[in-house]
Amino acid sequence: MDVLGQLLASLRFSASTYFTASFGTPWSVRVPSRPGLARFHLLLAGKCSVVSEPDGLAQTMDMSQGDFVIVPHGREHIMSDIAGRPPLQEHDIPETDTPINRIHDIEIFDDDRGVTRLLCGYFLTGEPGNHPLIEALPPLLRVGAAAGSASPHVRLLGDLVSSYLDQAREPGIGVILSRLADILFVEAVRSWALSATSDSGILAALADRNIGRALSIMHDAPFRRWTVEDLARETGQSRSAFAQRFQQLIGQPPIEYLTNWRLSLAKHRLEHGQHSVEQVAFEVGYESQSAFIRAFRKRYGVSPGSIRRQMSGMGPGLGAGGPAQLLD
Repeated sequence: MDVLGQLLASLRFSASTYFTASFGTPWSVRVPSRPGLARFHLLLAGKCSVVSEPDGLAQTMDMSQGDFVIVPHGREHIMSDIAGRPPLQEHDIPETDTPINRIHDIEIFDDDRGVTRLLCGYFLTGEPGNHPLIEALPPLLRVGAAAGSASPHVRLLGDLVSSYLDQAREPGIGVILSRLADILFVEAVRSWALSATSDSGILAALADRNIGRALSIMHDAPFRRWTVEDLARETGQSRSAFAQRFQQLIGQPPIEYLTNWRLSLAKHRLEHGQHSVEQVAFEVGYESQSAFIRAFRKRYGVSPGSIRRQMSGMGPGLGAGGPAQLLD
């Protein structure tokens, strides 16, 4: 599997709650900041704009029907059909914290002309530093549904979501909508990663011939006891030149990145497999189980055993079959 595919497969998120929202023009809503979330909006009908102000600089993104927008890192943003109307606050909006297997409808109308309809919700992604792709996401990420856009699949997925929303009260529909939301999220990140340009970060590293090769080597064989010298030799660089370039692009030393990738794989295996802590430690390159436990606890704040016990308590099969067998 390619490095981008492995990174996408290792994303750990879930669409926790969602709701449909219908607004009559004019309308404006302020969505508050909540770290650890990536909010999403799928425009089912009408038009709207999304405004976010990362670092105090306003960024506006216009949406057309079928567009899918992600607002990463729980950033505050304002959604409206036209500018100039004071936004509603969250407490002015009906409660939406419903389980993923239920649809909650919000309707706010001053005028029933020009109705805008959205499917909104959020993905639990954790802190940005927990995953290089999440950390690299822009303040606003849009995947257009128009013909010729970066991802023509979005229109198909959006049409599927709309058709299932018409059957939202039927048993099991919430599960299907949850899976479709997951696919939309991965497709949006994939499409952005393939088209984005950057001078630093994981995308720039993948585009760099030498550092991209080093990443491929580490991702293909994370269990090997790589040293900086080994990786530099594989890329045809001196140790110092390789380490400096890797730090410049990724923002951390090569072995630190490798350690974090190993631990990410280990966490995925514990959450989605039936392996013991000892087996997982060995599979990701730790010869000492105690060293693995210390590193895991430092990274995630919990022991690997606690995650294994939590998944075991879900019953046979419920923790298995994740998005990919990342170590195969």
